[in-house]
Amino acid sequence: MKMLIQNIILKIQKVSKKNYSTLSNLKSLLIILGLRKEFNKEYFIEGMNLAGIYFSNSELKGYCKKITGDDTNTSLIELQKKYIDFLYQGLKLSINTKNGITTKDFLSSLSTFSKTVKEEYTDKLSISPINKIENEIKNTSELRDKNPLKSLEYAESLISLVDELKSLEKITDKSDLKYQLISDKFAREILECSICFFNKKINTGIIVKQEAELISEIIHLSEEIACGEQLKTRIKENKEIILDSIESAPDGTKINKVKKEYEFIVDKINKIGKDLGKQEITIAMCRLLIEECTDKIFEIGKNLGKDDELYMSISSRFVTMAMAAQIDYFNRIYTEITWSQLKLFDSLGDFDMDSETRERFVKNKNILKGNYNQNSGGCYIATMVYGDYDHPNVLILRGFRDNYLKNTILGRWFILFYYKYSPKVVELLKNKKSVNLLIKGFLDKLILLLTRA
Repeated sequence: MKMLIQNIILKIQKVSKKNYSTLSNLKSLLIILGLRKEFNKEYFIEGMNLAGIYFSNSELKGYCKKITGDDTNTSLIELQKKYIDFLYQGLKLSINTKNGITTKDFLSSLSTFSKTVKEEYTDKLSISPINKIENEIKNTSELRDKNPLKSLEYAESLISLVDELKSLEKITDKSDLKYQLISDKFAREILECSICFFNKKINTGIIVKQEAELISEIIHLSEEIACGEQLKTRIKENKEIILDSIESAPDGTKINKVKKEYEFIVDKINKIGKDLGKQEITIAMCRLLIEECTDKIFEIGKNLGKDDELYMSISSRFVTMAMAAQIDYFNRIYTEITWSQLKLFDSLGDFDMDSETRERFVKNKNILKGNYNQNSGGCYIATMVYGDYDHPNVLILRGFRDNYLKNTILGRWFILFYYKYSPKVVELLKNKKSVNLLIKGFLDKLILLLTRA
């Protein structure tokens, strides 16, 4: 039968009055064969191709008059529209089903119909998914502006319309401008949802593993459906920043144990971080930061364990910011570093931190000690005798220097003389054990007097 139909089609390639009725019958036969219980897409599309030729031909009006006996005032365009509408209504349940025909195939079957009819029907079929997607994008955008912390929920709601986008792709094509515009709007909005949530949450709390996984899914989806090169570049840039930041996101059940303490610390270090470089940080602010956060950090360590990744992360993050704040102050205030300021910086060493942060801490601590020694002098002889710059007895002697000697003219003369000649004395006596013992005996008696005073 298929061979017979093909032979008939070949014979009516050139339409005339003689074969017009054959064309009419054959297109109807093929469409009927296509619409049987077992849908046959090949017969249907071939029948529609013949129908397009049939309804576009000038012989149509003469043929209609021959059958009905009356002239028809209906235009060829209107006749085509009515015919397609009639068939589409009958096909609705079969379109895009497993054994049916796709919307895209249906539109391609209109290839021989008028260009006006094809464009109008394409618009008609695409307007529904476009309207649904655009309305949801507008709604999502308004909601995330009002409540950024719920942006992921809004993105999930929008993502539920991916099937509408896929149906539009079946109607048009990925190369179609209409599809590309709505696809880019869709991709841009779900990307904005992930960025909005990330920016808000990173400044107010912590992104947990479950949220990180959803953010990752959203960004990858936006990357998959984006068409414009500019948008693709923006997605790529944000993808690298965001996904790197949330790679080690903790499990939500773990963070709930220390949520209050964690968010307190994050809030404090974010606030002082905003003041970096603004010439606003004072040493009092640095001291307050440490005082307010110390117990909270130790509480997190107690609840999660000193080896816990989350604890180590927040403790290291705190030390990093506390160091940055003090260094910002020291770089701005061109005065001598005091002993109390140096001890404040040194107190950061009591916190647990990762190896990289510890390395930076030690390096900066040594730099500050060097500056302190250079500007205000170190107790060279006392350090030589007791063997440690931070030995308790050395600290007492430095306190005597700072609190008493510096307050008198004679004391300041002594300090100048001491720091001018003591480095040379240390160099001469560093290996003289007996002399060191004599000096140590003298200093011990002095320290005893100072502690009793």
